[in-house]
Amino acid sequence: MSAENSDRADGRASPADNSREHPVALKLPGVDCVEKIVIVLDLSPEMNSTHFRSMERRTIIHLTKRAIENFLRNKHTINTKHEFALVVFRETAEWVVDFQSRPDDLITQLSHYFPVESTAPDIDLSGVFDCLASKIRLPKPLSAEASPPFTVRTILIYGRSYSVPTLDKSRQSYKSLLSCPYFFLDLMYVHEKPTEDNKCLEIYNVLCELDETENAYVLEVSTSMTRLLENFCILLAHPMQRPPQADASYALTG
Repeated sequence: MSAENSDRADGRASPADNSREHPVALKLPGVDCVEKIVIVLDLSPEMNSTHFRSMERRTIIHLTKRAIENFLRNKHTINTKHEFALVVFRETAEWVVDFQSRPDDLITQLSHYFPVESTAPDIDLSGVFDCLASKIRLPKPLSAEASPPFTVRTILIYGRSYSVPTLDKSRQSYKSLLSCPYFFLDLMYVHEKPTEDNKCLEIYNVLCELDETENAYVLEVSTSMTRLLENFCILLAHPMQRPPQADASYALTG
């Protein structure tokens, strides 16, 4: 099935589809509390071989790093109390920068990490959630009207077009994180242009299924640096104040 002819039942657009369905309303207070944001970056070899159009000299890893840097600096400008951490993953996940309010150290560390060759064709994202659960402290749930002291958001950036990820949803690390109302999972899928030869559509559908709360944003980009930057701008919104993705509309107004 081609990406152009596929519609998702959950209302999210496929990599070549902008359709939307009516969302499920969020049941959280719309407050601007401190965010603890974990950037989870894929360092698979594909991140070092795929290019955007008109930018053939730069691979996706270089352009994604630039977009992450812009996101971190803009988020810090919005609220200097926000905190940021960094996880990288190849076959396994590694927590490399602990939470800190100034993004400079994370950006410096980010510049030191690059994709490496891998012999493992498949990736199990269960290890990513094991890594997150071992490091993240979540607030205790409060009443629906109460503002939590902070929220935790993971932005997982996946850059593979031929490797369909797996995840054991019965794993305690995944269940404990996703069951907390103050934990949010956003996904950014950076991929080749969907064709019959790659698995972009199948991968995208699997990534969408990682969100069982319907509070996540799942965004994708294949050939445009402009769209990559726009997607990271969308993620600047606080997850407790933004609408569900199926109800969101982003456009220039006159």
